Amino acid sequence: MINPRFLNLDDINSNNYRATSIERARTLVVKTIYITDRHAAYSVRDPFKNSEHIVIYKTEKNPPFDWTCDCTWYTSRSIHNGEYCAHILAVHLKRKT
Repeated sequence: MINPRFLNLDDINSNNYRATSIERARTLVVKTIYITDRHAAYSVRDPFKNSEHIVIYKTEKNPPFDWTCDCTWYTSRSIHNGEYCAHILAVHLKRKT
């Protein structure tokens, strides 16, 4: 099985990510869908907005594009700024160590 490249807490709290995104990420519920030799998929649910998104880690991609999310913000903005959405940050914050 793969070992996804997770950001550490110092990287997340750096100036790269907005405080509002980090706080929102802390409220999201993360569940592992599957982990294979090349990919890992996570379900990220927002209990307040009653929405769910899929976050995928791909070993063949280079950072920051090794993590993807199906949310509108990520698909429209990440290509231009290389930032992670709150859903991806939630996976990094909630990972099991």
